[in-house]
Amino acid sequence: MAPELIERTASSQLATKAAQRPKENAVRLGDKSGKVATPDLVATKLWQHPFVNIFKYAGVERWTNASYEGDIRLYIDRTIGKMCYRISGSIPAKNFLQIPKKKTDSLALTGRFLYAMICVQPSKMFVMHFDLVVEEGFTVRLSVSNIFKADEQDTKTIKLRYEPPSDKWTVLGFDLRSILKERTGRAYRCLKGMQFCSRMLVKNAYTSDTIYDPQTLPRDMMLLQSSKADQVTAWQWLPNPPRSERTPLPSRPHSRAASFSAEDCKENVEHSQATPSPSPPQIKVVKAGPESPASVLEPQIRPVGKARPNRVIANPLPNPSPDLARSRPPSRLGSEARLFVQRDPLLGIEVGNLSDRESAHEASQSSSQEKPDATSSDRKDTESEGCADVPRVRVVRHEPSPQASGDGEEADVKEAVEADVSESPEARDVFVVEEPGVAETPVDARQQPSVSREQSRSGAAPIMELDKVVGFSGQRTGNVLYSPDGSAVVFPCSSTIIAMDPATGSQRFFLGHSAPVFALAFDAKGSLLASAQEGKHAVIRVWDFASGTCLAVLMTHASGLTSVDVSADGKALLGVGLDQHARQLIVVWDITPLPGGNRAVVLARHTTDHHVLTARFSPLEDNHLMTCGRNSIRSYRLKNGQLKGCSVNLAEHRQQALLKHSDKGSSAEIVFTDLAFQLGYGLTELYEKRVYVSTSSGSVFQVNYGRLTVEGVHQLHTEPINSLAVTEGFCITGSSDRRLRVWPLEFSAFFMEMELEGEVMATSVRADGLSVAFGTRSGSVGVLDVGNHRNLTLLRSHTDKVLALAIDPKQSQFTTISADRTVRIWSLDSMEQLYEFDAPGDCPTCLAYHPCERVIACGFQSGMVRVFAIENTTLVHERRQHRGPVQQVLFLGSGDHLVSSGAEGNLCIYDATREYAPAKILATPMGKRHAEMAGTADGRQLATLGPDGKSVVLYDTSNWAQPPRVIPASSTIRKLAFSPDARFIFAVTTEARLEKYDVASGQLAGRVPDVHRGDCQALAVSADGALVATGGSDRLVKVWSTSLDEAAQSFSGQNGTVLCAAFTSEPSPSLLTVGEGNAILRWRLRTDP
Repeated sequence: MAPELIERTASSQLATKAAQRPKENAVRLGDKSGKVATPDLVATKLWQHPFVNIFKYAGVERWTNASYEGDIRLYIDRTIGKMCYRISGSIPAKNFLQIPKKKTDSLALTGRFLYAMICVQPSKMFVMHFDLVVEEGFTVRLSVSNIFKADEQDTKTIKLRYEPPSDKWTVLGFDLRSILKERTGRAYRCLKGMQFCSRMLVKNAYTSDTIYDPQTLPRDMMLLQSSKADQVTAWQWLPNPPRSERTPLPSRPHSRAASFSAEDCKENVEHSQATPSPSPPQIKVVKAGPESPASVLEPQIRPVGKARPNRVIANPLPNPSPDLARSRPPSRLGSEARLFVQRDPLLGIEVGNLSDRESAHEASQSSSQEKPDATSSDRKDTESEGCADVPRVRVVRHEPSPQASGDGEEADVKEAVEADVSESPEARDVFVVEEPGVAETPVDARQQPSVSREQSRSGAAPIMELDKVVGFSGQRTGNVLYSPDGSAVVFPCSSTIIAMDPATGSQRFFLGHSAPVFALAFDAKGSLLASAQEGKHAVIRVWDFASGTCLAVLMTHASGLTSVDVSADGKALLGVGLDQHARQLIVVWDITPLPGGNRAVVLARHTTDHHVLTARFSPLEDNHLMTCGRNSIRSYRLKNGQLKGCSVNLAEHRQQALLKHSDKGSSAEIVFTDLAFQLGYGLTELYEKRVYVSTSSGSVFQVNYGRLTVEGVHQLHTEPINSLAVTEGFCITGSSDRRLRVWPLEFSAFFMEMELEGEVMATSVRADGLSVAFGTRSGSVGVLDVGNHRNLTLLRSHTDKVLALAIDPKQSQFTTISADRTVRIWSLDSMEQLYEFDAPGDCPTCLAYHPCERVIACGFQSGMVRVFAIENTTLVHERRQHRGPVQQVLFLGSGDHLVSSGAEGNLCIYDATREYAPAKILATPMGKRHAEMAGTADGRQLATLGPDGKSVVLYDTSNWAQPPRVIPASSTIRKLAFSPDARFIFAVTTEARLEKYDVASGQLAGRVPDVHRGDCQALAVSADGALVATGGSDRLVKVWSTSLDEAAQSFSGQNGTVLCAAFTSEPSPSLLTVGEGNAILRWRLRTDP
């Protein structure tokens, strides 16, 4: 007899096992007050490789470090043949399985990915809770349930709606780091605990730093090991699959789950030492030519692991086939020329003219004999001191590869070096394969921030230059600064630093970071600017602000930078981050040698057990600095190469602040978020001077600087204060309640309060104290005139990646759609936002302008097509004819008809003259993954893709009954675009080839292979038919002549994959590009012949 379920009641056996659980196995990261301490991440990651069986680790079977309440039963499920836990009961709060047993304990599991094995009936209610510890030390709860109507989040809670598609056993995967970063802007530290509530079946849960799928899942994590596994089990990522950041996985590991045993730790250490991981180098293009100094074009792969020597690769490209030549408009890209590489003063590259492949080969041999591979110790010396000592460059011969390169940033070293990156016939590409951490040359916007490769070869002037960037990274605090002279407001847009003149709106750019910038600091004169980037690779750059030159790249920290500051006299630099043992490390550099071209010198290194979120040099006393963080305010003195610290006695003041905020359920800790010094005339003695420190509970601590005592605690409100600025007469606070307030220094009542569009994350006061610059989490940067009580918004931006854009054919405007579920309309001239349409429950996927009327049509993820009136800012029509997401919409001809394509492969034609009523549904041969289409300017022809994406299907829109024409293609097409005269169709393929087809004959008229490394996502043709622009996952924008037989020009500046591009002629010829970052870039096209 084989019963389906063998049950044992919780009241008997489970209770007996719970009584026997040992206490010594519990992992405690909390003190008696319940605060969460920071785990030693490096030590914990060692035993957690490759994954952790959470139920085994917590001893759920014997209830060692787990507890339960309500109706829970153990049984063996016949489907998977394994023991599971069934959680029943109608009230989730009374029926749950909790790990660990006490809420003050922590699992301290650092794995980025969480895999939960559950089985849920779609008709029954269920809830799961996961407590995540973020970088600042507090806990954010991630809740997953089918109770929620939509996804929601705030600073302490993330709610994800999950509707199980079936009652199958499911491995539900979560990318915890991405969820926290995208939903709250916080950095993930570790998993504290979890709770499974009714009604559901749960088998186990695992954490890992590896992205698994059903093919690479270890045996210990498999629900069923048989050929029928796909039929009875499922796999799903929530809310979305993780981005492609994985390394190649082995076939199927046979390792068991990690444990605390010494044998396991020893085994993992031996494995990590025996198999070192090589690091993919950064690939950069060196600008060269007689007209301009060499500079780095494109930061690419972020460094990991062991350093490698630099390599320059000269790539000769084949000649075009004679039968592909066609007549073309006059070229605007310049003539082709020989390869010429000049010296880059920062990289130390010096290569003469290479007129042929033999000279490149000879240089390769001589250089390879002179310079061995760089070692890790070499890299440490270079990165901690500056940019002077960079390994030599060797030139090697490079033959084209028959296949395209890997996936952009994730391509490994061999793929990046051997990839065929040919861009045009009879051209040579020069790459610098750079060791991790080597400095990149910054470029001023006025000096062409992005340089063409072909320009470096031919000496021709670039056809366009970056003119404007609309974007702001408002997820971190303290990243908006007024320059000391008040001439610019400086802020980051992902990895680009922007200096914007608030009076004229003009911008300068500082390029070089490879990850989002989160912290900025000036010296008192404004001559030096320091910037720090977030992420695994801690990099601090020091810039000459006036010229935009990078003076040094400092990489002393291992990861986790939290703060950076420059002393008032510009002689010292302060940085706080983590060392290789995950301990907080405070480093002070002497940067006085940098303007003379010498290296920075480390004055002091100090590891601390006191948590640090913000660190500032003291303007009141030389060689002193102050820090604040979780439960800590400290003062340090630099003397004889050491930092000596002293803590401020918080005592009863901290308890009072916690009692005032106890109604919100705070733990017994307080997080200090920012600090500011009181500067004023007449304060001569140190005990007369004060420091103001803000908290996450809405209070401000007033600290006597000389005595290091708390003089008072001002409870201003209950929301977190993210930023604090103090002048001689008042204090400015920016908080999570979206309000910017100006207070007197006694904090009796605010002088002024302004409600903004989002949480205020950064504030900075101009030197005269009359103007305040601010930045919000919603992506806006503005300036408040304190005297006139007027607010000027410098820019607004999307808060998530921009999916597409469209140019208004009648007005000097354009529209963008974003994953932040907004549709925004902008001015082409000023790049200011004019209108905004919100779709809180639906994400837009595509858009198109009506050629004659002031309306736009947008397709959405739900399959809905909505038409908006721009001037009235109203929704005028709404239609749903697709079962899946709408892939594309476009108007035909004069706009009498609108066409939409759905993910299911069908076309719907709407009659715009009859309130967009559906007129025809075409069951096209398009496959579900190939819903791409393009229309001619006159609207007479519509092009779509065939069922496999390897053909172009042409419809005559005047007679839909007529059979369409089919133009075969050599590979799967990703994007289509007609030339303005409708003679040619341009296409980019999944193999990153740019192809041109003659519409009349259906023959291939031109082809360029490997236009981008990785995917090519964007395609646009200029209105005059002279230029074609492409964009890809290599973060490059390339401009080609439509003849496709000349060299392209490549431009960097986009912070992620380029998703869409569009040419415009008003108010001046320009190219707009958008991508995975939240930025919109405007490139000015050169109009002279």
